[in-house]
Order: sequence, then C-alpha cells, then structure tokens
Amino acid sequence: MKRIWVAALLLWAGCAGPPLPADPHALGAELESRARILRDVFASLQAEGNIVIEGSERIKLTWRAEAVRGQWARAMLSSPLASDPVVELRFRAGEGLAVRVSPPGSRPTVYRAPSDDLSASALDGPARIAAEWLTGLARDHDLAIPSPSDIQVTDGSVRLEFTQGPLVSRVRLRRSDGMPLDFESLVSGDPARACLLGHPRGDRTLRVAGTPLLLPGDVEATLVACCDQSPLVSIRLAVAHLTAARPAPLSRWLETARPIERIRDDRWMRRTFRDAEAMRAKTVRACPGPPSSVPGG
Repeated sequence: MKRIWVAALLLWAGCAGPPLPADPHALGAELESRARILRDVFASLQAEGNIVIEGSERIKLTWRAEAVRGQWARAMLSSPLASDPVVELRFRAGEGLAVRVSPPGSRPTVYRAPSDDLSASALDGPARIAAEWLTGLARDHDLAIPSPSDIQVTDGSVRLEFTQGPLVSRVRLRRSDGMPLDFESLVSGDPARACLLGHPRGDRTLRVAGTPLLLPGDVEATLVACCDQSPLVSIRLAVAHLTAARPAPLSRWLETARPIERIRDDRWMRRTFRDAEAMRAKTVRACPGPPSSVPGG
C-alpha cells in the first residue's frame, strides 16, 4: 500500500478551477500537480468525524486519524459508551503495528505486529485496509500518485482506473471542477470477491487550507458481492474536521503487548471476526465463478 494514500486523497480532491483537460498527458500532469499540493500540505494531519455501519446490526462510532508522515500514524474508533477509543491502531516507523482494544467497562488489551509486513497477520477486511493505510502513511517519505492503468474521458467526466497489486480502484471525476462523482474498489482474484461502491452524499465540502482543493464532507458506500451487486454492508462516513496541524506526540501504552495473531481470540473482537467470515461465505455462495466474471474486470 506504499504511496496509495496519496491516490486516495487525490481521488477525493476537487478543485474550484478550470475543467480537467481531456488530453491524457495534460490530465496526468494536472493530477500529479494536485498530488504534489497534497504532499506539501499534509506533512502532518488531524481529521475526525463519524461513521455509521449497517450490516447484521447498526453501529455508530466516531473516528479520529492523526499522522506525521514518515514517522507515525494512528486511527481511533470511539463509542459514546466509553471514554477511551474502543479500538486504536498505531503504526510507528521502526516499531511496526500495534492495536489496542478497550471494551467499555473492561481493561484494555494491546496486540502488536513488530514487522512492517502485514501479510501474515490475523487482521482482515476493514481492519487490514486501515492497518495497511497507516503503514503506508507512516513510512512514506516520497509521495507520488500511481499512474492510471486506464483513462476514459467524456464531455462530462473523467474515469480513472488504478491498479496496485490485486487492488483495483476506479473513480469518475467531474470535468468541470474535478470533484468525484463515484468510485469502485475491488480485490481481483479473490474467490470471495466483494466490491466497494460509493459516492459523495450531499453537497457539503471541506476546503484544504492554503490550496484550491476541496474534499467531500460526506461519503456513502456499499460493500456488495461483485457478481450480482447484492448488498452486504452499507457505510456512511462524515468528515467533520480536517487540518494539517501537527498532532501531539504519541503516548506510550503501559500494557504488555500480545502477538497480533492472538487478536482473533479476543473475546470482544470475536464477534467482528465471525461477522467477517459470514460475509465472506456469503460472497463465495453469490459469486462461485472465476475472477474473470467480475463486472468491469
């Protein structure tokens, strides 16, 4: 996931300026220019908001992300029932990933993966995505947007496709100002393949201070079985605050860390892993064919 977070930010960044160019070379230069702006602005960042997840049950949490690029990054999920974050993921360069689980009313437990390589970790689904995003953000000194593997330009929009290993991401940007219209992300070759489909929700935007760039303030997404588009989980994410201010240094956790593999045995997290396995089984049943049957793949 190295450098991929810049692409993610860029895909959601719109510019209140001239229309996006139709020529692929000029378009690539414009996207690279925006990536450089984001690189300069977000040497550090603080962001927060709320997230609503609706699957087998409805979960509403607040989230917060902080980072100092090239040093450390963390993401926190909090519940109104607890004063501390119920789940906090941290990655510090040279120390690897750590996860702190703090169930309401119970003592926290820390799990650690000392290696930067998360391929053998027990994390899966959204937790794996968050961990890899943090890893890339905390380690990266040289930020660059990956070259699109495909570009399609129409009068009203630009459709870009990015491929990073098995991860395929597609986004449509409005030609008039570069704001995103919708996006799709999937893991190719996965027998339990699911697609994440999303779009901005409403017209609320956040301006990136000191730049002409805007970010959508609200995003709506649905995780679906790729083959038949049957919904699995819906997600609504709101960004209430975003700043390039440098966050306070990370505090030290006093708990003795357990190996990251043991997080699957965590009593409070066990429900999450069961739900993830049930969702994976559902996509296997819905999509029994070969990976080439994925629409648009």
